[in-house]
Amino acid sequence: MEKKKIMLVEDNLDDILLVQRAFSKTKLSDKYDLIVTQDGYEAMRYLENDGSQKKSTDHAPIAFLLLDLNLPRMNGFEILEWIRSHEKTKLIPVVIFTSSKEEQDIIKSYISGANGYVRKPIDSGKFTTVLQDIVTFWGDVNEIPMK
Repeated sequence: MEKKKIMLVEDNLDDILLVQRAFSKTKLSDKYDLIVTQDGYEAMRYLENDGSQKKSTDHAPIAFLLLDLNLPRMNGFEILEWIRSHEKTKLIPVVIFTSSKEEQDIIKSYISGANGYVRKPIDSGKFTTVLQDIVTFWGDVNEIPMK
């Protein structure tokens, strides 16, 4: 059985390494392929062109997206709105995973179609626990359409 895919859209290399380390440490990498894109434009290009978003038994769809808000070229809100406006991607669960605790960012995220909003913990141990909880829910418990 092919691994489920999780896309991380993050430009901060330290945060990318923390996520990759958490995947390795908790053995999430045994069940999931982590696809990393470093800005909204790169994420959009991947989602537009990746065969895993087409109905096929050969490719696992993206189980969910972890999306930072502060990104170069195309910010998190812009990519979220793009995802929600395209037939091929509109049903992919999107969890905002950011350092922002601004109420306006939380509200705008949900209005724009986010399925969840999680502040990145500063403590690396808590970061791993929170990430594992997110993946357990959105990757294992939550059901996604297979189209």
